Amino acid sequence: NLPACNASRLREMRYQEGVAGTADGWVVCEKDAANVYAWQGKGQAALDALFLTPAEGNAAYQPLDDFLESVLSADSAHITDATTAQALFPSTQDAFTVASAKTYRMRCAFRLANAGTAVASVSFLIGGTAVLGSVRWFSVGSISATDLTNTTTLTSNWHNAATAAIIMAANAFGTAHYNTAFIDGTIRVTTTGTIIPQIQWSFAPGDATTVRHGSFCRLEPIGSDAVTVVGSVA
Repeated sequence: NLPACNASRLREMRYQEGVAGTADGWVVCEKDAANVYAWQGKGQAALDALFLTPAEGNAAYQPLDDFLESVLSADSAHITDATTAQALFPSTQDAFTVASAKTYRMRCAFRLANAGTAVASVSFLIGGTAVLGSVRWFSVGSISATDLTNTTTLTSNWHNAATAAIIMAANAFGTAHYNTAFIDGTIRVTTTGTIIPQIQWSFAPGDATTVRHGSFCRLEPIGSDAVTVVGSVA
């Protein structure tokens, strides 16, 4: 017996054994145009259209529960001593492929280490080839002179563009320093392409920047590019 198909089970897939002469098969909890929820039988072609990711051959559709994430399994010193915008992650894991007409929740948390002594601030920005309709994000950042600690002063702000915005105060220690940041916001994508989280120093800091083990960014599709609510919200 199948449980009730409702908002909490939307797009849930189950295998149903045939009863009363019907064949075994997969069913999916769906909602029709009249907002009526019901289990619907699906053949393999229909399942492929619903659940295949772009990498598996269906570039026109990305499941709403299929998030994208990049996370470092080791420290990475790929950011050079320069003032140009540079990818937060190494080139093998820096570009997130996003779908057209979708809204994504963006969350990043990262730690930077730099042995340079220049008085330089850090900005965050969004690069890539995707055409973005709107970008809104919040940042909070800190800087410290010793690893695994933070100063009591935080830099926080609300941002309304993909262009560079300062997220961490300038290094005032005259020594090696460590920067920590958290990013949270939404990106409304107009046309498919890539999104590349980037950082940029206001001045060359004096040494290569190491992005620490465990730093991550996640993009999670939450609906169309016009979505305002998800789930049972009224």
